[in-house]
Amino acid sequence: MALKILRLANSVIYSRGDRIDTVHKAVLRIGMDNIRQVVLNISVVERFNCPAFKEHIATTQFWEHSIATGVMAAEISRALGAQDVDSAFTSGLLHDVGRVILAEVLGEEYIHVIETAQQLGAPLELVESRMLLLNHADIMDRFLGAWKFPRLILDPVLHHHTSVSAARSASPSRSMEIIRLGLADRFAHAMLLGSSGNDVIYPTTEHCRALHIGPALVRQLEETARQHTEDTTLSLLSGSSAVSWTHRSEQLRQSLTGPFRPIFVGMEPDTDAFRIFCEAISKSGTQEPPNLCVVHIASAKERGPLVDKLLAAEREKGAASLPTIILSFDKKITLDGAAMQERAWRLLVTPTPISRFIEAVNEMINVTPSKTAA
Repeated sequence: MALKILRLANSVIYSRGDRIDTVHKAVLRIGMDNIRQVVLNISVVERFNCPAFKEHIATTQFWEHSIATGVMAAEISRALGAQDVDSAFTSGLLHDVGRVILAEVLGEEYIHVIETAQQLGAPLELVESRMLLLNHADIMDRFLGAWKFPRLILDPVLHHHTSVSAARSASPSRSMEIIRLGLADRFAHAMLLGSSGNDVIYPTTEHCRALHIGPALVRQLEETARQHTEDTTLSLLSGSSAVSWTHRSEQLRQSLTGPFRPIFVGMEPDTDAFRIFCEAISKSGTQEPPNLCVVHIASAKERGPLVDKLLAAEREKGAASLPTIILSFDKKITLDGAAMQERAWRLLVTPTPISRFIEAVNEMINVTPSKTAA
């Protein structure tokens, strides 16, 4: 425990200067008020470090996702000038632990829930609620309440899957903390930092607008999140049986049947999780021409402007009528006009399961330009 506290005190979450080498200095840096919280964080990771998900998810990848969410929640909190950076990290670390508890208590019944979500292509939290009448966030709300965690941590964990408007209605006094954790969770999914068992990519633009987060902070997270996550993961999991893991992005690239070199088109691509996800699985550093377009429609009024942006992006790259994956908030809302008549395309509804996106990519990169139905 002392060694892990030292490592955490020197990690990006708490580091404020020179490295420290004693527990006393670590306590001074972290603060007495937060030491109990840190010890609980470490204890939770050690307690719920079991292969409860069986073949559906590796324990280390689960913790990588949880820690990545905590790291980004802390970074966003710090960038916004908030005073609860430590609590933001704890909320991120613990936000999905309810899934491990459900898996341990329910066993095969919860595995069936995961498999049903995968078969339906639906977010796992929705399938949990329908099949179990409560979800993993409800479970953690009860556990954290019993462990006397403050509402500053409980409310974000309970509502981290809600929309911006729902967050404001559910807890007006904690809505910013809820939205911040929700955004960190969505970015962790998009950057493929581990896996929580819920491999779905969610839109992020609305959350960024609510928090007034611009492209600069998003790029900073993209540049630093992986290294900071790995450093913190190794600190928290040191001494466990497995501290190395295969990156999720590498696993997904291996499932592609050919190179994925996309042109991404969206109204606000700099803060768009789908752009981040496409870059995470695409072949980086290549000078070869693009072979596919990905267009994200967040509202009906964007359809016309997105057609123009799509055609302009293709002209810039010297391409035309590339096969296209359309990501839309509504299965009835797609691109129209002459731009789609001579190209193969497929429509996916957001939030989008990663498995269905990979399936669509494999289909689109192996077709010749022609009109096809969604």
